[in-house]
Amino acid sequence: MRSTRGRFGLIGAAAVLGATALAGTACGPQDGADDRAGGKPDRPDSEDVSRPPGWHPWQTSFTGGDRDASPSEGEENTCTTADADASRLRCTGTGFRGELLDTRDGSHRPHQRTGSYGDFAHTDGLVLTSDPDGWSGRIRALDERTGEERWHHKAAGAVLTADGVVTSEQTAQHWKPGQDHDEEPPSTDPGGDLITRDPKSGAERWRAHTPKGAWCSPLDAGKRTLVACTAEETATQPVTLYRLTDGDAPDERRLHRLATVHAGTHQGGAQPQLLGTDRGALVFLPTGEKPAWNGGTQRYRTLLRVDTRTGEKTTARLPDDLPTGHRAHLAGGDLHFRKKSGGKTQLIAVDARTGKERWRTKTALRQLSAPEASTKLGELYFADHAGRVLALDRATGAERWRISTPRAEDGGTDTRELGAPSSVSRARDILVVSAGNTVYTADPSSPDKKPTHHTANLNNNS
Repeated sequence: MRSTRGRFGLIGAAAVLGATALAGTACGPQDGADDRAGGKPDRPDSEDVSRPPGWHPWQTSFTGGDRDASPSEGEENTCTTADADASRLRCTGTGFRGELLDTRDGSHRPHQRTGSYGDFAHTDGLVLTSDPDGWSGRIRALDERTGEERWHHKAAGAVLTADGVVTSEQTAQHWKPGQDHDEEPPSTDPGGDLITRDPKSGAERWRAHTPKGAWCSPLDAGKRTLVACTAEETATQPVTLYRLTDGDAPDERRLHRLATVHAGTHQGGAQPQLLGTDRGALVFLPTGEKPAWNGGTQRYRTLLRVDTRTGEKTTARLPDDLPTGHRAHLAGGDLHFRKKSGGKTQLIAVDARTGKERWRTKTALRQLSAPEASTKLGELYFADHAGRVLALDRATGAERWRISTPRAEDGGTDTRELGAPSSVSRARDILVVSAGNTVYTADPSSPDKKPTHHTANLNNNS
């Protein structure tokens, strides 16, 4: 799922601090059941692997695409299931965005409208997308097949939750004397209701008033509707979190204050990193020192959990020797840190509830994707820039198997040159890897089985 940027946000997997103009960030569901046991370093049994009906290994490469369709800075290659039965995949990579592939055989499904950077959700045959409208924002619902617009409304930001399309109302904008209206963003008034709309029709379902004098945006953090507010328009902290109360009638919905979150010891622009949700709690990494983009290093001392129902906050200390510069991801109930170390990549797994280290290991693979965890098979997967895959035991970090052959037909991307990282996801238990201009699938029980190759020439699409 993707969210549009609102007036501000929390940086990390679920939202990004920044622009007033509408854009998108990536996010995904967490496979968070805590069923770890001592693992064995081998492949899963074939009968334990769930596969889409009729699936066989395949590899599809895209040619003739527009380089502008490639993931933008801060994005990654992606593949997500496009329907409830996982029969189609929606994939983005070098030269293609939002293209549909058959999960069974990798065949390309050309359609009238390809994806755009502003897409933040798909539901009921519609793609929900955000378009800039001057310095304002506009949410549109388009037919996924034809591109025909079904509805649109102005909004400062939007996410899709179990309640519907949750938007923050656009408020009045002001420019200071002498400001260039074309080049410089205006300031906006605080306030603006939180409005939820029916995804199919765009009709308003209900609205809730936001706290007086606050700038608020809906938070992309799973099914529950959550809201983040600050007391100043450009403030990065503190951030106050709210949840939407239950109720059948529109006038029964209210914002209930959960907790206030601070970034950490540094108060000069640091933001609390929201990594995602885990077992009913938002997981944050407050920064303990000046962040890297402010001339310092990224060091994490503690993790913070906020219960999305009660607002209870719990903290846990992270390992003292966690090196600076690590990137953190939440997968399968653990925090995963990685960093270049002596020509290799160091991987560290930390329990997302206790902060205790589970294991650490090194690999020769570099420029790794965010991890994908399978609690069922007890495995953790990474893909490198060229499409190689590394499978580790979730409990111990021991290597179980790997795909050593580069699979990206264009060689993949170089993240050191702002290229998009590869991604690895799952359709049932089958791995789906997007690297460079190539998407392929693999069975964890027989990852070396040769795939059927396809080429999708986007110049031939009507």
